[in-house]
Amino acid sequence: MPVRSILCTQRRSLLNWLLLALLASCGGVDSGGTGSAAYGPVSGLGSIIVNGVRFDDSNASITDEDGQSVARERLQLGVMTSVEGSDIASVGSERRASADRVRLLSELLGPIDAIDASTQTVRVLGQAVRITAATVFDDGLPSGLTSLQLGMVVEVFGRLDVATAMVTATRIEQRVGAASYVLRAKVDAVDATAHTFSAGTLEVDFSGVSAGDAANVVAGNIVRVRLATSPSGSGIWPALTVSSGQRTIADGQEASIEGRITAFDSPQHFSVDSVRVDATAATFPDGTAAVKLGARVSVEGSASGGVVSARVVKVEGDEDSSNSSFEVHGRIDTLDTANKILTVRGVTVDFSGNVRFENGTIDNLRVGASVEVEGVLKADGVGLIAQTISFGD
Repeated sequence: MPVRSILCTQRRSLLNWLLLALLASCGGVDSGGTGSAAYGPVSGLGSIIVNGVRFDDSNASITDEDGQSVARERLQLGVMTSVEGSDIASVGSERRASADRVRLLSELLGPIDAIDASTQTVRVLGQAVRITAATVFDDGLPSGLTSLQLGMVVEVFGRLDVATAMVTATRIEQRVGAASYVLRAKVDAVDATAHTFSAGTLEVDFSGVSAGDAANVVAGNIVRVRLATSPSGSGIWPALTVSSGQRTIADGQEASIEGRITAFDSPQHFSVDSVRVDATAATFPDGTAAVKLGARVSVEGSASGGVVSARVVKVEGDEDSSNSSFEVHGRIDTLDTANKILTVRGVTVDFSGNVRFENGTIDNLRVGASVEVEGVLKADGVGLIAQTISFGD
């Protein structure tokens, strides 16, 4: 392996940033191999689309964050993922690759503590969750936010924002019968004597975890905690495990990550959802002024040793319908011409508005027809409002 890749792989300190910057000034950091890596939410179905790349997931292994296999049907719009795949090829206007491994990455799994419809926020396991025009709700929550109830157990996929101590939800699903709960959050304070720590409004007892797990409990650290499903009589939640909440990205000649900046040294050195980014040699189409803690950004480059060497850093802005579109590719499952509703891959699509049709017209809509639908979420976050419908395989 080239010396520069070894340096990128082995250094884990501030010295690493200095070395990376020096290497970048001499021509960039070696990518460490071929293939692709992507970290971000699913924005399209029919081969999943992550960060603008359509990944064929038909032969991929699909797991959760604990390495447990999960059904392919769990890959839905808004689910945060980490994808490892083949080299990316351009096919017409599309970028395509084959996924080898896909991991689902959720932030919270537990009961709802509070609901505030006026601010579009809820609280789950003591953590504030923000709902936006880009938050997808599972079909089991047919009215979106108004379907949520206190005490309902939900799984939240999203972007952790340490600047506001909030998760911006990309998808919310109801989860019934969970054997344990999960919390990923920043440790706010630690009581070493009582072996407790606070994260948001939640108090956690980590006295029962291993010494290795307990070492992760440091104020300021992002941790991933597996909790018992009920608190003690004093309202403190027992931790079953406490692992590092730092996330990684696989090595790849082409790598992309989309999320919020969770650590910031400078516009050239920061972390996106705890994945480190060296942007020394990057271009910034939107400038660097808005590249700061909590900003939502997309980064394209290469990855080696858990560090993304950026070629381009874009500021995406807060989630809304103008910057959060979705796609569904497949055959029409059901069609209601009277109400102008159809379903593709289980996603309900409203085509009653101003829809642009390509390679056909509205008269070509029929059950079994192959279509590509592009649109935005409905106001309740359940289903899409079509903007473009294209016909063809």
